[in-house]
Amino acid sequence: MVDSYSSLPILPLKDTVVFPHIVAPLAVGRARSLAAVQAAADGSRTFLAVAQRDADIDDPTIEQLYPIATLVTISRIEKRKQGAQVIVQGEQRARLLIAGESDAGYLSAHYELLPALTMPTDGPEVPQVDALLRENRQLSERIAMLYDQETASRSTTSWLAALPIRSRRCTGSLPWQTSALRRSRTFSSRTVRCC
Repeated sequence: MVDSYSSLPILPLKDTVVFPHIVAPLAVGRARSLAAVQAAADGSRTFLAVAQRDADIDDPTIEQLYPIATLVTISRIEKRKQGAQVIVQGEQRARLLIAGESDAGYLSAHYELLPALTMPTDGPEVPQVDALLRENRQLSERIAMLYDQETASRSTTSWLAALPIRSRRCTGSLPWQTSALRRSRTFSSRTVRCC
């Protein structure tokens, strides 16, 4: 892992956030971004993935980026006609300290690593959060199993249709809530609007 306060290339992300411990594909096409990925690939294979404040800006400055980034490691780079597809894994959250432009034209910054976010282990919401995490994990396992079973003759929509989601239209609650959770007194008062 790279030490805190090192200078690393910055990859500005449009409408995307890479979270720690998550593998994500990133489509890279801007010249500055390609230079940042190349510099990272030639060095420690790590860079800072930072969300842009405004996705409509094609050439963001440091001021147009959020101050919190994710330190990511490059797993694979696939060259494309219009740039590259970069597969990264988020490692840890980081705060940008001193940023500027490198001689090669990409943004870079010194940073400090931030502690991992944790959930409280006691409190009134813990049972609901645990139930949602269990349900999310079960649904993810079901998706992975169905995806693995998919053959060339089956389309993507057929495995999506096999998911245990009762209604595809907006019902005012999140689609992954089970009917038991929707009926529970403690959860129904906190239904989240999805439309």
